[in-house]
Amino acid sequence: MKRLQDHQAKILYRYLKNSINPKDMILQLIFETGCRVSEATPLCLGDLEGEFINITGLKGSRNRRVQISENLTHKLMRLDMKPTFMRHVSKTRSLDSARRILTRRFHELTLELLGFRCNLHMLRHTAISRLYLQTKDIILTQTWAGHKSTNSTAVYISLDYEEKANKIMVASLEG
Repeated sequence: MKRLQDHQAKILYRYLKNSINPKDMILQLIFETGCRVSEATPLCLGDLEGEFINITGLKGSRNRRVQISENLTHKLMRLDMKPTFMRHVSKTRSLDSARRILTRRFHELTLELLGFRCNLHMLRHTAISRLYLQTKDIILTQTWAGHKSTNSTAVYISLDYEEKANKIMVASLEG
């Protein structure tokens, strides 16, 4: 399983939306924007423009401007920001250390809320596949995710089709 199921995503997002824990705010940011952990950790208050955040693309992806919820905008604005959001969260100068702290928090949270430990990159898979499933527009999804190629985007959405095909085949055998 590369992405969260809808009911799992709703449970997790409801928790993150109501949490005031700074680590959870960064998880909410990753959940809402579909950015990579490595793209979220260097973000700072200067990257926030109203309800939009400017994400510097990494791993060959494009820079993008992504809207975030009013809830998250207000929470981030209230934080006493250091140079980056994650340095505020981890009280360390090392972004690698901040990533480890954030990953550990996500593992604890998903184990507690969902009953199993999830990989943090699942938030990106979940965001990208949910957008595609809602719009059925691969170009829109590609642009939002910051991918340079639709082939990169297809990796995220092909799992949804594989899952759907398996359900159809099982149903046809049972019916």
